[in-house]
Amino acid sequence: MMKKVGMLLLSLALVVSVLGIASSVSAASHGKQGVLQSVEGYTQHLGELAKHDQEANQLLKEFKALDRVKQEKLIQYLNDPELFRALIEKSNALNAGESVALKNGDVLIRKDLTITVDEGVEEVPDLQATYYRRATYTVTQEIFGLKITKLSSYVRYTHNGYRVTSTYGNGAYVTNYNFGVKITKDVRSHYHTSVRAYSTTIWEGAFARWTPIVVSKEQKVWGTYWNTAGGYLINL
Repeated sequence: MMKKVGMLLLSLALVVSVLGIASSVSAASHGKQGVLQSVEGYTQHLGELAKHDQEANQLLKEFKALDRVKQEKLIQYLNDPELFRALIEKSNALNAGESVALKNGDVLIRKDLTITVDEGVEEVPDLQATYYRRATYTVTQEIFGLKITKLSSYVRYTHNGYRVTSTYGNGAYVTNYNFGVKITKDVRSHYHTSVRAYSTTIWEGAFARWTPIVVSKEQKVWGTYWNTAGGYLINL
């Protein structure tokens, strides 16, 4: 009798174990936070996002247009923590508008610094004019031409043509379609000198199966009274 009970308990344990593994793989395959398992799982999760996210909808179309070999390779790249580190570390050595190619050109990392007239502002230039500007620093990772991850930090400020007169807002935003990576941000206060307006963002990114944090970086962006933008990324 005891032997039969023992065998029954062992059988139940095996069933629970198998179901648990199946559940874990299924969750990861469908784009939950964790290791991406399959092309089908990535496609399904993008499809769910595409219902209310135009960028995801476009990415889904582009992903489906890739041949199967590239689709499977893209999933491999998404699971490579070194490529995520490269998004941050390689971009720091680039000038504005430049990019660097990795993995025989499959992966592209780009850096952009822009200065624009702030949205919704009409300026009438004269000697007493106040100029409203937004300086933005963006790094982007593309795989097979698909925009997978984009980090942007910006500062909103005013100048009078001779000096920076104020900052009145800042922020950061992330676009991330690598579902195996969690990216968080901490936007610090904006400030200015007579020459520059500044904003600082702390980015942290971690893979679900690698702990602790994979990257922890400070991104600083600035804008000047002569309408140029600059910035840097450094390790913390």
